[in-house]
Amino acid sequence: MKYCKTCVQPDTRPGIVIGEDGVCNACTNHKDRPNVNWGQRKLQFEEMLERFRGKGGDGFDCVIPVSGGKDSIYQVHKMKYEYGMNPLCVTYRTPLRTALGQKNLDALIAMNVMHIDISFPVSVEKKLLEKTLIEEGSAGIPTHMGMFAAALKTAMRHSIGLVIWGENSAQEYGGDMDDVLNPAMTRHWCLKYGCMREREPMSYVGGNISAEEMKPFDLPADSELEEAKVRAVFLGHYFAWDSSENLEIAKRYGFTSRTNGSVMGLYDYADLDCHLIPLHHFTKWYKFGIGRTFDNASVEIRNGRMSREEAIEKIRNHRDIAWKENVEALCDFIGWNTEKFRSCMRSFANKSLWKQSGDELVMENFITGSKVVDSNLYE
Repeated sequence: MKYCKTCVQPDTRPGIVIGEDGVCNACTNHKDRPNVNWGQRKLQFEEMLERFRGKGGDGFDCVIPVSGGKDSIYQVHKMKYEYGMNPLCVTYRTPLRTALGQKNLDALIAMNVMHIDISFPVSVEKKLLEKTLIEEGSAGIPTHMGMFAAALKTAMRHSIGLVIWGENSAQEYGGDMDDVLNPAMTRHWCLKYGCMREREPMSYVGGNISAEEMKPFDLPADSELEEAKVRAVFLGHYFAWDSSENLEIAKRYGFTSRTNGSVMGLYDYADLDCHLIPLHHFTKWYKFGIGRTFDNASVEIRNGRMSREEAIEKIRNHRDIAWKENVEALCDFIGWNTEKFRSCMRSFANKSLWKQSGDELVMENFITGSKVVDSNLYE
């Protein structure tokens, strides 16, 4: 495992490529930000809005997929209060939404917007979550599929031509240059960068999941979106993205962070909405040898708010563990016990990183200079 010499991301993380200079592509992309003509992109954005303003069905100008997190509140602020657009806000209602997630979503709704909270059949969500855990070692695939499908299909159903997403993770966390520079969110992007493991939704059909049950989770083809005259774009393509700045705007509207520290990584204002999202990040330990702190600290380094040495110290004192509350919520939902969850996670351990030592899995040569024992990753 080779680490970027500027941030702390390793080459095991999907999308990260470390160049001959020892610097990863995500850092290189960020370093180029000052060279971006943001004024020109802002003008392109404003010209695009005028093509859609007043053209959507039911009086809406755009669809904004929202969770109630700080970024989605920022997106609503930008579109409604800075640009005077009338958005239809759409949420995929995760089956394991937290109380704090609901409180922040209520704050977003109080921004005087129309909002749709879309629930998928719970029986299917249970089967799909169990299947994605067993086959892909992921707790986040159904929620991401549901979010993408709900927003795009709502735009098509209501003849709303513009969908405003937030950041382009290919730009923020590493990806191919064509995907970094593309302002549009495509089906290809969803599969590659949208936490779907490059796997088509309908490939989960089989066993106890029927094609009819998977249809709500399937994504429209790019050709279907084009035919429906729906365009999905990243707000982060047109404006320099910084979640810390988004947080300050979200606070104005009543956004609430955790009072007892972060649930995963460095930020007490992230990954709050659902019990499954922290576990989605937790699986990175086994697959890539990293926790959520690596992602957060790398962003802080690139924004000049943290040194690499400070980031390594943060990793040494990380909170990137599987908290009992989240594991039990998942297990109660799908009928597992905590030992079955741990066994499932261990089955996805990257053998080039983790070695068996008695009953333990151990990762040597970690960035902190110490070793990681997987039993220490659980509360």
